[in-house]
Amino acid sequence: MELHNAAGPRHAELLELGDDELNRIAAAEGASAHNLERSTPGEGEGYPMALTCVQKMGGALRLHLLETEVVATLTLPRTPFVAALSKQRLERIAKLSYALVDDSAFSRKMLARVADAMFHSPRSPPLIAGETCESIEQFAQAVVEQDIDVVFVDHSVQKS
Repeated sequence: MELHNAAGPRHAELLELGDDELNRIAAAEGASAHNLERSTPGEGEGYPMALTCVQKMGGALRLHLLETEVVATLTLPRTPFVAALSKQRLERIAKLSYALVDDSAFSRKMLARVADAMFHSPRSPPLIAGETCESIEQFAQAVVEQDIDVVFVDHSVQKS
């Protein structure tokens, strides 16, 4: 799986580092390596956490610098996970409720399409937010109130 992130204001500095150094820094230090301000505790530590999880599953996560973007590539080996699950367990997983929030209409639509194919909850329809600032601000409370099982969140903070 690939995630493409458009170049930001300090992209030229990243290009000077090169792929190997960027990956080393990102894995070890996250946002603190680039002197990025954190608006919440733990912000910017997502890459090191994701890398640790992926490695525990036998996979790889790598950043690649292009002139106009950074591409994160996630590679996971094929695992017998689904084959090991009984039909009853798969049916229980499919009945989990889900919620998603993303400020991009395109991302909301694509993620909802994938989630709809995986989760078929008779308990409640999916909670989808992101079309307005108000819906984003109320999302966490709605997830708690509706007792959602799985939550997909796109979170980014813009500083002015």
